[in-house]
Amino acid sequence: MKLTKENPRFIDNYLKNSEVIYTDIRLEMLDHIATAVEHKMNEEQSDFYDAFKQYMIENKKEMMKSNKSYGFYLQPIKKFGLFMFKPQCLVLLPIVYLFNYFISQQHDFQAISLYIYPAICLFCVLFSIIVYYFSNRRRYFYLEQNSAILFVIVQLLQMSLKFDIQNIQRSLCINSILLFLLLSFVFFYFNELKTFKAKNKYLFS
Repeated sequence: MKLTKENPRFIDNYLKNSEVIYTDIRLEMLDHIATAVEHKMNEEQSDFYDAFKQYMIENKKEMMKSNKSYGFYLQPIKKFGLFMFKPQCLVLLPIVYLFNYFISQQHDFQAISLYIYPAICLFCVLFSIIVYYFSNRRRYFYLEQNSAILFVIVQLLQMSLKFDIQNIQRSLCINSILLFLLLSFVFFYFNELKTFKAKNKYLFS
């Protein structure tokens, strides 16, 4: 006995209703469940719904437990750190510094520094919306892992606000580094999205 085209859709909807929100994780679980259920159907000569119901009674608790255990780890941050040493990223640092230096000569750099944190928060919101759009309006665990990097950058910004902004040179260096981190993160994220799409075309079909 084999599954029909409607059976995987049924499993997918079931997982969605069970709050498996990430598309890549959900499809991985779907493949595992479909294989196990099909094996159960052939072994016990039962129909899909009976086999599926029995399988989920026996395994749902453990599967949902593993789904909730997914978290953010240091691997994306390490990968981002290596990405920043690529030539296309390193060239950003002097450009960003010169840009900030020019701003400091033309405007009140101390006042501008006070608006950086709300500007970054706005950037995070807009970035999330853009990423959601480019990800086919779906959520992917592999990609959202990288949000941990943005969180670290924002925390660094909060710490930087404790420095004396009257010291223009210090503020100039700190703001340049933070802007460099943000721009590098944008390049890194969309590079990861491109790679992820290439490796997982079936998720975006």
